[in-house]
Amino acid sequence: MSKELIKARASLAGIGTLLKQQKVLPAVLALHDALGQIIRTPLMKSEKADFERSLEKAVYQLNGDANLRKIYPILLKYTPGEEAELQSMLRELLGELQESAVQDARDMLAERERRKQEGLAKGQQLILEGQYDPAGQFFDKMLKYFHDDQELRVDIGELFLEAGQFDQAFTYLLESLRNNPESVHLLNRIGMGLRKLGKFEEAEQCFLQALKLSTDDERLYFNLGRVYVDRAQWDKAEQAASKAMILNPDLEQAKKMRDFAQRKQKG
Repeated sequence: MSKELIKARASLAGIGTLLKQQKVLPAVLALHDALGQIIRTPLMKSEKADFERSLEKAVYQLNGDANLRKIYPILLKYTPGEEAELQSMLRELLGELQESAVQDARDMLAERERRKQEGLAKGQQLILEGQYDPAGQFFDKMLKYFHDDQELRVDIGELFLEAGQFDQAFTYLLESLRNNPESVHLLNRIGMGLRKLGKFEEAEQCFLQALKLSTDDERLYFNLGRVYVDRAQWDKAEQAASKAMILNPDLEQAKKMRDFAQRKQKG
């Protein structure tokens, strides 16, 4: 027996196990692939009869699977000698299963996002009530569940940032930045928080680093200009505001900053 036929036999023999594990799509794929190998390979009379029995058993197993019936209520049909017809049905079935798998994935993502937003709302309420430590403990539990969601760390950090709880905010923002060092959004948010803390030199470095990654963002230039205003570095404030205006002439705040910095330089 050829390697292809040995592989086909093994695939057919494993269909029952896959169905017991509720792996419907792999089970149908196993039958589809095994059938293709059987059709493409010349068979001896004894091999042909053996595979026909295996195909009948596999079709019977699939037709009796309750999970498959929920997705595809039409029963598969197989008559020895009509392998091509069975292959056609399997192609249609695979299309249905793949579409169902995609929809299931979308539903899972939607449910995950719903739980995430509910958690953020609950944690935000704790912050609004001034229960900062309980909020942090709650968010840490959330992060264990959503361990691969770096945006969640940003969302949590920003909630603390908005509440003026800068130390806790940076715990989350800096951790996220370590996992995503080229995030312009994060650098901008951290820079804004550092400026509010009066850490102007560190804030300046954040904005300059962000501008290396994104040279056409007027917000970065404007936020950098605010740092220079706070430090009374009027020439640099004017330059930053002017660059912001070049990128966005309608940015009224940048125009006010530039005019203010110019007046300060004139004394």
